[in-house]
Amino acid sequence: MTNRDRGVRFTWRALALLLTLALLATACGSAGSDLVAGEDAEDSEPDVVFTSNDDDDPGADPADLTTVPATATPQPTSPPSTGGPDDAEPPGPEYPLQPPSIIPAYDTAWEMAYLATDAEIVSYLDHLYEAGFSGFWFLALPFGGTNLYPRDVPDVADNIANISEDGHVLLSAGYTRRITFILDEAERRHLGVGLVAAWAKANSCKTVGISADNAFEYGASIGVAFDHPALDYWVLGGDLPYEEKCVGAGPRRILEDVSVALEAGIRSSGAEQPTAFHTGAGANNYDQLFDKDFVDVGAVQTGHCQDAGTMKAKLAPVVARTNKPVILAESRYYQLAPTWPGCLHSPDNPVSADDIRADVEAALEIGISGVLFGDGQRYQWCRDRNDGDVFDLVGPEYECPNGIADTFNSPGEQAFLAVVRR
Repeated sequence: MTNRDRGVRFTWRALALLLTLALLATACGSAGSDLVAGEDAEDSEPDVVFTSNDDDDPGADPADLTTVPATATPQPTSPPSTGGPDDAEPPGPEYPLQPPSIIPAYDTAWEMAYLATDAEIVSYLDHLYEAGFSGFWFLALPFGGTNLYPRDVPDVADNIANISEDGHVLLSAGYTRRITFILDEAERRHLGVGLVAAWAKANSCKTVGISADNAFEYGASIGVAFDHPALDYWVLGGDLPYEEKCVGAGPRRILEDVSVALEAGIRSSGAEQPTAFHTGAGANNYDQLFDKDFVDVGAVQTGHCQDAGTMKAKLAPVVARTNKPVILAESRYYQLAPTWPGCLHSPDNPVSADDIRADVEAALEIGISGVLFGDGQRYQWCRDRNDGDVFDLVGPEYECPNGIADTFNSPGEQAFLAVVRR
């Protein structure tokens, strides 16, 4: 459901509630109230996108990440009631609906679920709401694959997932509560979510990970756990080129087989949200992708190293070819400064706010259905300088010593929002 749809639903419910209160006031001789009607979040049928670095050295494996101990107490998910038993009016909403952007516009917070504290999550979601984002995308299973599953999660006192002797992967109870907490808090702020089932490049190409053998069971488990009103998309794929067979990392695990099994498992749970497929950066992925039954929405990665004109040339034929929605899920990230050979950007030429603006304007010109913003520090939760992650690719002057809050209202973010909220 788009923000616009949510706004229509909100208007009708508000009118119905006000009419009911007026009738009660007439019957009882009571005065009218100043009640502000809130949205009752129900079934959510969404609109759009997400990503990480797909232009990195294909031979590099993401390194182990180090989580940061919790330092703050999570905020309650709803304020305590202070009214007496005879109070007839529910409290007004904390987060009234915002005017929608001209196109669904999501942020990328890929590694939030397993690196952030609860207090950081609340602060981040408040920022997205106040800035005017439509929502955000994040990962269920980490970039780093199975080497991260045993890690403790801040404020959860549990690991990420458990792997049985026969290789089946199940999210831990504490980590499941963490993701549910994120979804609940997103719903309160009317933010839509794209949840990446398992980043393909990190999981499908591991000796132990999400494979065609265990993807159905894993998909069914997350379908049951996270079929939530805030969820806009189940995101499949993740950086891996569509035709790649993952040779050299254990058994050959074909991306399509894993994706088909994941989608079937999610559907077996009764979850009906659309699936968005996050491609690798190569243009040869796209024609093979959109005819597949397991793909509802194309979440296209065009790459982090090209100018807006090159991105537009890659994306325009994709949009023209298919009737399925196409989201620009990953283009250039603000302040990203790769060292890959042949890349337009480098430590001496990081991605600027003007680059971000140019990419979004080009995407709008070709009729894209949604767009994701990427920040070189925020997608990995400002932990890159401390954990040795191979994605430590931001410009030398771009630091966040005070954590995720240092990325809020950056010039890159402001340029992105200025385009999508015209």
